[in-house]
Amino acid sequence: MQKLMQRYVPAGCDEITRPGLPGIVYVDRARLCAQAYRGRAVRPTWNYLFRTSAQMDQEIDRFFAGLAAHEEAKRKRAEERRAYVPALKPGDVLNTHWGYEQTNVEFFEVIAVKGKRVTVREVARSVEETGHMCGIARPVRGDYVGEPITRTATPGDILRIDGVRYAWPLEGEGVRCSWYY
Repeated sequence: MQKLMQRYVPAGCDEITRPGLPGIVYVDRARLCAQAYRGRAVRPTWNYLFRTSAQMDQEIDRFFAGLAAHEEAKRKRAEERRAYVPALKPGDVLNTHWGYEQTNVEFFEVIAVKGKRVTVREVARSVEETGHMCGIARPVRGDYVGEPITRTATPGDILRIDGVRYAWPLEGEGVRCSWYY
């Protein structure tokens, strides 16, 4: 069984924390050294030896200011996610494009929207070849290829189809694609 790592707490050090912030700094004022930790981290964010007490206090203040800014940004992102309402409606077409050495393109038609949950179904595509192994792919609405899938929409009306593909609203008539075989 693997032994769990524990945070190193120097002996004889003072602890500095700020209310509401997930960080702690262990300070040895006699040796002018300090270690800062974020959250439940086992390894220190920084471990410094300072020339003056003022430098140490300045670095500690900077550490906690950075934590406060990070916590505020997390709070704002969470608020935006909670307030987000998808602009998608049944009939809208989403597209994906992904790949290495080739650009794979799929299209999905929105079937239903309930809150942030969006049900889509993959539709066929027609490809107009515009060059050597490349072209413009366009959705064929109503010509369904796959079964309906339901996903949660994120800001920007983006759906995560699977681990590789993300779908977003189709802009224009088609999407460039390429193939290699």
